[in-house]
Amino acid sequence: MSRRVVYFILNGIHTNPAQTDGWVDEAATLLNRQTPDYVKPEKFEYYTTALTRRLFQARRAEKLLHKAHGYAEDGWTVRMIGHSNGCDLIARVALAAAKKEIPTLRLDSVHLIAPAAEDADFAQAVQCGAISRVHIYGSANDKALLAAGLSAKLLNFVGLGFGSLGLRGKALADRFPGRVFDHSRDHYGHSTWLGGLALPGTVREILEHDEILIP
Repeated sequence: MSRRVVYFILNGIHTNPAQTDGWVDEAATLLNRQTPDYVKPEKFEYYTTALTRRLFQARRAEKLLHKAHGYAEDGWTVRMIGHSNGCDLIARVALAAAKKEIPTLRLDSVHLIAPAAEDADFAQAVQCGAISRVHIYGSANDKALLAAGLSAKLLNFVGLGFGSLGLRGKALADRFPGRVFDHSRDHYGHSTWLGGLALPGTVREILEHDEILIP
């Protein structure tokens, strides 16, 4: 594995990229402060709503794929951290890299926080080797994802439904032992992992799972 590691950090819906104190910014700061010099955070921020996310989701995934491929071509190990809808983008990038047969772009690890993504997409990405390791930080009582599951049943026929993998992290981990890991906490809500006091612990947990020693 390359000694240079990049973490792409992706937000979910209703996030303003112009904010300088959002969780993506804070997570990038923590990674800059707490990791060795060979680790670099790369923010991938965007704005979308629940109703408009599907309109430009494919375009966002293509831009992310281009950025990630650039790092991979330069010899970086590529990892990703996503929240909610950001996890769907991660799945799209991994599957697109596999479909386009981009041999240099394989996601070493992905960290899915309250993932509003499809179980089947990540199962496929793991099976085809597009992602080496998947870490899920979810909750069976995530109200937003419970609503997302309902939306998938009612609205997927018009492309508006959300995935709800974060409700079922253990089930996917049981299918792929040693490749998928469930770190869910059922007393957490959709954004608990990213709250002001919780975020440093979440970042530290991510680094521990990737076996990066914090100086």
